[in-house]
Amino acid sequence: PLRRNAPGPFYIMRQEQPVKIIYDGECPFCRSYVAFARLKDAVGPVELIDGRHAPELVEDYAERGYPIDGGMIVDNGDTVYWGGDAVWAINSLTSPNPVLKMLGGRRFLKRIYPALRFGRNSALRVLGKTPIRPSAEH
Repeated sequence: PLRRNAPGPFYIMRQEQPVKIIYDGECPFCRSYVAFARLKDAVGPVELIDGRHAPELVEDYAERGYPIDGGMIVDNGDTVYWGGDAVWAINSLTSPNPVLKMLGGRRFLKRIYPALRFGRNSALRVLGKTPIRPSAEH
């Protein structure tokens, strides 16, 4: 869960270390969104991590309360954004369009994120993909 006093997403841009974005590389929506967002242009150093190839990292975040199957993760080293908050942080950083920023507001994304996650899970089932599980569950 996001700390109540966590800095806004623009704080991410001031980080010297790479921002980590952990996502499901088998999910066509996640893959497309991460590629479309042009993160490196907006943020600088970004480490895009396919959670399916990083089970120890997935386990670490799950133990801290951020299960990858519940949503993508954005970690700037100080703050972890998860699920709808992660999408909000990425959208806030990368979208030059003020209308998209308004529609992609934090409350709006938190409300629709369960539907987005349902779509992701449905697509993975249709594609015959399994959920990502922490390494301890393999």
